Amino acid sequence: MSGMDLADARFPHAGVGDAFYESYYLTAYDPDSPRALWIRHTVWKAPGLAPVGSVWRTWFGLDGPRADKWSTPDVAVGPLIRVGDALLTPEGATAPDWEIRWVGDDPPFAHLPLPLLYAAPLPRTKSVSLRPRVRYDGQVHVDGETIDLDGWTGMVGHNWGSEHAERWMWLRGAGPDWLVDMVLGRLRVGPVTTPWMANGVLERAGHRTRLGGLGRRVQVVDREDGCRLQVSGLDIEVDAPAGSLSGWVYSDPAGGSHHVLHSSVARMVVRTAGATLECAHAATYEIGRRELPMHVPMLPFPDP
Repeated sequence: MSGMDLADARFPHAGVGDAFYESYYLTAYDPDSPRALWIRHTVWKAPGLAPVGSVWRTWFGLDGPRADKWSTPDVAVGPLIRVGDALLTPEGATAPDWEIRWVGDDPPFAHLPLPLLYAAPLPRTKSVSLRPRVRYDGQVHVDGETIDLDGWTGMVGHNWGSEHAERWMWLRGAGPDWLVDMVLGRLRVGPVTTPWMANGVLERAGHRTRLGGLGRRVQVVDREDGCRLQVSGLDIEVDAPAGSLSGWVYSDPAGGSHHVLHSSVARMVVRTAGATLECAHAATYEIGRRELPMHVPMLPFPDP
C-alpha cells in the first residue's frame, strides 16, 4: 500500500497542525454463550496538540455490557501500538488485566476497494481487517473474575483518519465455514451527506467475494438495535437488543462528536441465493451517528 503496510501505525506521521485518530481493536467471541470482549487501543490528536493514547475495554456478559477506559500521553509504536502498559503485537495483547494470544492465517482484508484510496483525502476514514478470523487463548480479568479465552474466536482490525464518517456501521458475523465483515458509511462533503456506501467481504469455504464497492447500490434500514441491508445480492439482518449495547462518545479531533452504539453479542442472518447463514449470538453491530440514542445510555468516557 504505497510502501506502507496495512498494519503500520500512521500516527507518528501526523503533522503538528493535523487532526488525526487511529485505532487498533480486537473482538473475541465465546462460541458457547452470548459473551464477548472488545478492546480498542486508540490515538487521538487535535490540531496543535500532542497525541493522546487510550485503551477502551467493553465486556459483554450475560448481565449486559461493562466498560472502562483510560488515557495517557505515553503512546508509541510497539510493534503495533503501546498505550501506557497496554501492548498490542501481531500475535497478542497484554495489559495488567489481560494476557491474550491469537492464531490465524486468513490474509488481511482492505475494506477500501482500491489501494490509492488509502492515500486519498476521501474517505477520511481508512479501515482494514488485519486478521479477519482468529482463534484466541489467554485470560482477561473482569471485576475480579478471571475469564479463560481458550477456544474463543474473533478478529483484529485497524482504522485511521482525520475524522469519522457522518454516519457509519460496522457488521461482522461468522460461522464455521463463512464470514461477513462490512463497513458502511455516509460521508459529509460540504453541506451534502452522501447515500450509504458499503465495503465488505463474504468468505465461504475459503473463497472471498467483495461486497459493495464504488458505485454499487446498497439499501439500508438502520435502527438503534440492529439493521437490515441488501447489498451485492445478499440480504443481511442484524439484531442487537438494547440491553446488549454499550454507548460511547467518539470525538472528532477537529471538533464535533458522534454517539456510538456497539454490541458484540448480536444475531446476524445472511440470506443468499442458495443458503441462509446464521450467527446466533456472536456477531458485531456498531452504529455511529450524531443523534443521542433513546434507549442506550452513553458511558462517561469522553475523548481523549
